[in-house]
Amino acid sequence: MEITREEKMIALLTEIRDLLVPISAHYRPQYEQLKKEESKAKIQDFKKLLTPIRGSIFSLLLDPRHLSQVEIARIAQTSQPTVSRFVAQLLENDIIEQTTDKSGNIIFVDKLGLLKTLKKEKEGKS
Repeated sequence: MEITREEKMIALLTEIRDLLVPISAHYRPQYEQLKKEESKAKIQDFKKLLTPIRGSIFSLLLDPRHLSQVEIARIAQTSQPTVSRFVAQLLENDIIEQTTDKSGNIIFVDKLGLLKTLKKEKEGKS
């Protein structure tokens, strides 16, 4: 029985994957360490940008009620363009991720766990 072109391609891709797995395993610890260092750097950069108003915006952005930017601006006592610019900056710096919930509402996810970190630091200062 002759091997089809598709079977040849699958065999070749399997062989390539099998060759890459040990290489990946070898470099995984270095990669994980690099990712940790990048996260720490992002956290430090974020903290430098943080003001009381931006801190409020950030926590409201991640609020389980999924507030709109207009609502966040009203609660934080700032303008909606200020909220919008800060959200854009957070997205650009890969600090938050925009997604949708089951209802189709736009929500944001804290990619670095910064909200927990900020709360712990705030509790430590109190």
